Amino acid sequence: MADKTITELTQSSELHPLSPSDILPVVDTSKAETKKIKLSNLPMSNAALRTSFPYTTYFKGSDAFTIINATTIDHSLNFGNPVGAAIDIQIGSNVTSISPNAFLSSGLTNISIPDSVASVGSNAFQNCSSLTSVKIGDRVTSIGAYAFKDCTSLPSIIIPEGVDTIGKEAFQGCTSLTSITIAGDLSSMGNYAFRAAPITSFDSGIGSFSISNGAFISCTSLANVTIGPNIASIGDYAFQSCSSLTSITIPSSVTSMGGYAFYSCSSLKSATLNCTSIGSYAFRGITSLVDLTIGNSVSSIGIYAFSGCTGLTSITIPSSVTTIGNKAFDQCTNLYQATINNGSIGNSVFNSCTSLINITIVDSVTSIGITAFAGCSGLTSVTIPDSVTSIGNNAFANCTSLISANIGSGVTSIGDYTFFECSDLRNISIPNSATSIGDCAFKNCVDLKNFAIPNSVTGIGDYAFQTCQSLTSVAIPDSVTEIGDGAFDGSINIENISIGSGITTITKEIFQNCSGLASITIPSGVTSIEFKSFANTTSLSTINCLATQAPAVDTNAFLSSLATGIHVPTGTISSYQTAGNGTTYGGLAIIEDL
Repeated sequence: MADKTITELTQSSELHPLSPSDILPVVDTSKAETKKIKLSNLPMSNAALRTSFPYTTYFKGSDAFTIINATTIDHSLNFGNPVGAAIDIQIGSNVTSISPNAFLSSGLTNISIPDSVASVGSNAFQNCSSLTSVKIGDRVTSIGAYAFKDCTSLPSIIIPEGVDTIGKEAFQGCTSLTSITIAGDLSSMGNYAFRAAPITSFDSGIGSFSISNGAFISCTSLANVTIGPNIASIGDYAFQSCSSLTSITIPSSVTSMGGYAFYSCSSLKSATLNCTSIGSYAFRGITSLVDLTIGNSVSSIGIYAFSGCTGLTSITIPSSVTTIGNKAFDQCTNLYQATINNGSIGNSVFNSCTSLINITIVDSVTSIGITAFAGCSGLTSVTIPDSVTSIGNNAFANCTSLISANIGSGVTSIGDYTFFECSDLRNISIPNSATSIGDCAFKNCVDLKNFAIPNSVTGIGDYAFQTCQSLTSVAIPDSVTEIGDGAFDGSINIENISIGSGITTITKEIFQNCSGLASITIPSGVTSIEFKSFANTTSLSTINCLATQAPAVDTNAFLSSLATGIHVPTGTISSYQTAGNGTTYGGLAIIEDL
């Protein structure tokens, strides 16, 4: 009889000996021994063979092949270090499962998993570095964690329709894997399933699974990705560092996109996002991104989502978005136009967008967060609609080109440093709804000329208008009961100040260095004049105090002012002498003539 090839032998229904007298070594791993027997003495039927040994290795010259006969293949069969030179393994049709570690670190070059197999266990083929071909049977439903991890020679894989689950890191480290096909309705993909594989494209097909955390992280050759219409979510780091990816479209079926999902995709130019939420840091620092579309199904944008995307020039945030996370567009330095249609603008959302010159805030936005537009040095005007109820601290700080700001009637407070260092700001409208002006709110607004404090305001913070050098007149309404330290310090061109009847304390340094102030009237309700309140008011020649009971006064309250005396109501000189040093009041002569 002529020699049969391995393929012919394994495909035949029976194993026929080449000659009854041929003697070949047979490995029986169930007994951990090697025997030499005549082929004629072996059971010839497959059924009989299956009852003899879990697997049998036959040799003919330098050729070898192994037929697996057990119903379950597990690590006890010791394929990781096989006896002899077996490099070709056939899994019999009676095998129903491949257990964990079954072929771990073996010298396999190819494997065909028959339709009888339902599951491939964890680590089953891990580190089979010579494995170049894998066929997975149609009845396999799950591929376990690490199943093909570090199979460094495997070039492609087809996941058949029956597979429901791919485990954690199942194909991680398959450094030759350039092609993946998912044929069916996958429902679960484990974390880092294809990490660092050199695949060039991925199509999720009709599967309704979630793309897991780190599923394709560091797949640097991945250039084309199609997210199917049934994908439920994209996990953290899912496509991070996919440096060949140039465009991505996320369908509305995706309810959430994880943090850092596309972080460091350094070639990404276009993104169309229709998911429900955009994860934190999802596109941070992608300077190549120039075309961004945020769809009407998006409801939230995570923190730092597009921070540092310096290629963006224009953005429209639809009305479906109710929350824009902190620093979402921070340092997008070439962004010149932004439209926000709804929701709340988080802290530092557009911080340091130095080219932003056109901002539209639609009348459904409810709040503007801390430093939301701070450092937008190109912004020249802003209109805050009536729907906005709060403006956070530093919201427009250092917007050095801002000339005018219109604040809507819904705002109840102007936060600390809101317009700090807006050196070109000339016109500001504060609505009647505002009850407070925060610390340093307009500090160093050196061009501010026209503004009015409405009757709704009850408090003005420390240094609120310090160094507003273009102010010439200030009227503090009767509603104001508290003014902070240094509120108008250094506003050198103020000539007229009227202080409302609600003020009881002239606070520390409040009008210090107001060198243009010529006269001041202190209302009757004042009970205290504090340290350097009017110090260095070098044009202040007339000071009137209407209080019939002399306020407590600091000895330096009028330090270096031009005035030499203070005018007080008739009959109150003794009170002022008592409050002063006995002869003067705050270093000024007491003139009883009011």
